[in-house]
Amino acid sequence: MAPVELLIGSRWQAARGSGQTRDVTSPFDGSTVGTVALAGTDAVEAALAAAERGAAVWRLAPAHERMRILLRAAELADERAPKTAQTISAESGKTITEATGEASRSGDLIRLAALAGREPAAVADPDWNHRKATA
Repeated sequence: MAPVELLIGSRWQAARGSGQTRDVTSPFDGSTVGTVALAGTDAVEAALAAAERGAAVWRLAPAHERMRILLRAAELADERAPKTAQTISAESGKTITEATGEASRSGDLIRLAALAGREPAAVADPDWNHRKATA
């Protein structure tokens, strides 16, 4: 089984430096369910820099475009929920019923974030009125 690499700046890559990995084991029976790359300081710094670059681009996108992208992400999360539930169950030892409930909420939470952009700032950010009053 090939190790899951690190996703940094839209590219999958092996762990930097030592190339260390760690097996993910099932708490149910101790079997190995996967192998993941371990992120060292260099990889974390690269991921943070990539996230900052991505945030700058995202910030410039119009709200309707960000909403469209997030709604598509919610659709993909819904489509992938059964596979995600299997992974959650294998990695955590949860029953498939518990894992399915958890995985099925992902799309709903992404939709909530997508639609929050349509709300006035006072509703989307409960502290908005307080910050405005103290500014």
